[in-house]
Amino acid sequence: MFATNYIDLDTASKLVVRVNSDNFSCFFINIGDILVIDTIAEISDGMRVLVSLNGKLNIRIFRRIASQNYIQTPANNLLPLSITPYFEYKIIGVITTVSAVNY
Repeated sequence: MFATNYIDLDTASKLVVRVNSDNFSCFFINIGDILVIDTIAEISDGMRVLVSLNGKLNIRIFRRIASQNYIQTPANNLLPLSITPYFEYKIIGVITTVSAVNY
């Protein structure tokens, strides 16, 4: 599991997520950091997005290659996953802010 519960902000288009995994250090995102997610921002190639993939929240990179949409792991260690109806996925939104929390 990547994130704990997410909370709606005052605007309907923003969410706050606290990271509970250390799998995203390649993005300089660490355990305890706070992410602000914009759920209505236009998504373009190379943006970091929060996705629900088969019921689990994760950070991925959105890719558009030859008019086809993909999501890619942050470390680039796997081939990009083509966004098709065969997977239960939802792009929650674009990561707009990362707030580091120091313990």
